[in-house]
Amino acid sequence: MAIRNIRTDLSVNDKAYYCTFHRGIFVDTAGTVTKLSGMYMGEGNLEGFYDIAQNPNNHQHMVVSNLDHVNSARAIGLSESFDGGKTWRPSASGYSGHRAVGFWFNPDDENDMWIM
Repeated sequence: MAIRNIRTDLSVNDKAYYCTFHRGIFVDTAGTVTKLSGMYMGEGNLEGFYDIAQNPNNHQHMVVSNLDHVNSARAIGLSESFDGGKTWRPSASGYSGHRAVGFWFNPDDENDMWIM
């Protein structure tokens, strides 16, 4: 499994998220690793995940950047969760069609996100 990025959870000390190429997003809680389910992966199901971020003002709000390598024109973009990663949907941010390799929430404004 090729890990692209690792982010620690902002509210749980022994919890981290791993973005992987072709395998999905995994969460490690005190050494127990599970795959996040319900992730939007596009039609090709050969997903690549580049980054995951947790809103510092609302830890239940998470965003992940994804790329479907088969149907890339339709599935490049961001997916969001508002329940701590239990369910996901394509982002309503309007950001699609471009690969996002990293992003951060503005700690002073939960509605402001920086994307690169």
